[in-house]
Amino acid sequence: MEHEFDDLPPELKDALERMLQEASGEAGRQTAYAVIRRENEIWPMVQRLVEEAENDAEAAIAFDPLWIAIRGQIRATIRANLRRKDDEYVDEIEQKTAMEVLRKLAEFSIEKGTFLVWVRGIARNLARWWRTPGIQGTEIELSPSDPNQDRSLPPSACFEELLRWVQEREPHHATVFLLHQYLEWLPAEIADELGDKTIGELASLAVGEIRKKIRGLEKERSVFARLLMKAKALGDVRLRDLYGDESANDALSHWSSGVARWMRGQVIGSGKRLLIGVCELRAGAHERLTFLWSRFLRRTLDDLCPLATETLLTILVVFRTDFPKLSDLTPAQVEHCSESLKRDILPGKTLAQCSRGNLAEDLIVWRERIQDMVVAKCEDWNVVAYAYLCGALPGIVGPAKGGVA
Repeated sequence: MEHEFDDLPPELKDALERMLQEASGEAGRQTAYAVIRRENEIWPMVQRLVEEAENDAEAAIAFDPLWIAIRGQIRATIRANLRRKDDEYVDEIEQKTAMEVLRKLAEFSIEKGTFLVWVRGIARNLARWWRTPGIQGTEIELSPSDPNQDRSLPPSACFEELLRWVQEREPHHATVFLLHQYLEWLPAEIADELGDKTIGELASLAVGEIRKKIRGLEKERSVFARLLMKAKALGDVRLRDLYGDESANDALSHWSSGVARWMRGQVIGSGKRLLIGVCELRAGAHERLTFLWSRFLRRTLDDLCPLATETLLTILVVFRTDFPKLSDLTPAQVEHCSESLKRDILPGKTLAQCSRGNLAEDLIVWRERIQDMVVAKCEDWNVVAYAYLCGALPGIVGPAKGGVA
């Protein structure tokens, strides 16, 4: 396969070499080849766009054919990360992505990654954050089935909490994770350009860049205080001093992936504790089950009404079967977490038997009562876990990728 890439432009040859160095196993190598193969198809248009921008020419002339060539992949990325999948929202984020690409064109460097990956990263972040409740400074438009979801998370609480979790790790591990996962530096680039910096300098750099990139964090000083303090305490220790017996690339990759795995475990673990907490609330089993159906399964109450003659135990089985598909919890974990709810359900009792006459209205009342109880306990129950289980957290790998991951 390597001979297929013998005639690559020098820039793409170097990019491929860097990616192969970063690749993990044969699957990683195949991914690297696929990325460069696609980049090679659009590279002449990318070069023309960059050249026109550098010469202060009308970049839009070169931009249009390039955008047409990559538009399908960009829209697929947007649709995969956008909370609402309607075409009008995909169109809106596509337009914002195109504008952001033109605005940031001077920042693009093939040495940091391919053009298509760079553009998809911009699209992914806009789709994730633009309409995501809980991120300060974003526009929030809630779906009709979630009229009160904005009450469930205080502004920016999720993102700030994720950042605080990162800072529980060793300062050089946390800083490399932020540079790699949030700011999309390759480990090789971190080693080459930042290896001689002290951990304190490195942390200050990462924090400054994140503050510039994430709206709402420009004036936040306390969010990163712990990381900056721990990094400063290392004094004159440089990044390269901590590689040990590993190569720079291996050490940085291990540190970043280690923090990512730990963050994923934190989110999933707190999600399990939160689900247990909801199931143990001192409220009717039918009320808790309605809340789980609406907020965790993210299904409308209209879809629950036709199950009026089904027993509560049957509806719980539906939840236990379907919820693992929406989260990283296993069926066994969901079953364990909801065991207290099952114990409170009377055998043979149906949903209709819990209603006073108007089931549709009662379902709303039941859900809102439990939601009020959950929101009241947000200080005790992790808000990231609530966002994760309720689908308001875009992902927990990368910037909670963002943010996490």
